[in-house]
Amino acid sequence: MLQLPFILQPLMRYLGQWFFYCIPLSFIWVSCMKENEQINSDPNASLLFSTDTVYFDTIFTGIGSITQRVVITNPNAQLIQIDRIQLHGINSPYEIIANGRLGPDIQSIQLRGKDSIYLLVKVTIDPTLQSAPILVTDSIKIEWNSRQAYIQLEAYGQDAYWHNKETISTSTTWNADKPHVLLDTSIVSPGATLTIAPGARIFAHAASGLTIAGNLIADGSTDSIVFSTDRPQPGLSAGLWSGIVFESGSSGNLLHRVSILHAAHALHFLGQPDSDTLAEITLRKCRLTFASQDVIRSVGADWHIENCWLGQTPKSVLRIEQSDVVCLFSTVENYSINFFREAPILQTTISGKFYLINSILYGDRTEELFVYAPIHANHSIVRTATAFINTNSFNTNPKFASTNQLNFTLMSDSPALNVGNNLYFLTDDLNQKTRTMPGDLGCYEK
Repeated sequence: MLQLPFILQPLMRYLGQWFFYCIPLSFIWVSCMKENEQINSDPNASLLFSTDTVYFDTIFTGIGSITQRVVITNPNAQLIQIDRIQLHGINSPYEIIANGRLGPDIQSIQLRGKDSIYLLVKVTIDPTLQSAPILVTDSIKIEWNSRQAYIQLEAYGQDAYWHNKETISTSTTWNADKPHVLLDTSIVSPGATLTIAPGARIFAHAASGLTIAGNLIADGSTDSIVFSTDRPQPGLSAGLWSGIVFESGSSGNLLHRVSILHAAHALHFLGQPDSDTLAEITLRKCRLTFASQDVIRSVGADWHIENCWLGQTPKSVLRIEQSDVVCLFSTVENYSINFFREAPILQTTISGKFYLINSILYGDRTEELFVYAPIHANHSIVRTATAFINTNSFNTNPKFASTNQLNFTLMSDSPALNVGNNLYFLTDDLNQKTRTMPGDLGCYEK
């Protein structure tokens, strides 16, 4: 047996006694820790947040900033180690502060059981910066116990005209010197006309829209007009705004060189059929795309559509009931690009009439019609196996330049070139390129 030197034996006896007494004391010290100071590393342990979106509804007319707070609560009995609180964006106008520490990346915060901390969020806006988006967004990422959560940030970034549940009872013009933002649905009363000036930009907040009981004149003949969501990166899976709704009795509406984007329905007419054939709505050189529902939904209205691009929706592009529609030199398409299609391009009821002249109605389904009465196709391409009233029309691939890139101009060998009927009163296409008769089918002249 190994013998320690005589001089070390007392020292070892002392250390052994110290070890004998300290080990129990260490267990006593751990057991005496408060439960809310003991770390909970369970990945199922949750944190609670007072909101999932911080919305700054302050409207700035000059450079300014404002601070709001989020309460983060630990509902568990034990301590949670928050690994990171981080702003997602780069060069963000937002700032964050947690436990007196400034972001954008705050790490290692201990949150005791049944306790809370404030997360302060500050945004600085220069509303005169016209290159800024209407809605400035970012997000905060919170990480703990291999879990993560996000808090969305939203603030208005430009000076604009703000419309909040506005009722327009006298004829009014929305000018183009500043953007217009719909915070909630605005209504044009019967007998009143809303005129949208050339070059105007109208942005709609979530679930807001425009209801026309009177008249809408949006003539962008000298400078195009845009209606869209206020979100900088909208998706197609949900209608971020409700679109433009026309009520029964509205007539004489004109949209010329207007784009309506990222709505539920771009245009929705809710009326009763009348005895005349005068168009309640006239569309000239319009782009109506990226809808979450039908692009055009019509009940009891007459439509005149020329040189328009209509498409990109999981539903139908045109769904018409008790309505007459005349469609000239237009491209009505639908291709499944990052979404799943649920319906054909065109749906009609037995009392509706649809006239397709010098146009293309084509998509990536083998059947693009669901109609109760034959459509009237004159010098057009229609993708269908359904019988239709046919005048020099056919079912063949129109050979668009690139459907994946949403380029619906025609290739040089397209069967849609120079086969239109002579419509001399339509002198140019959607892009204002001169048409040479007999003209190319669809909204674009080659």
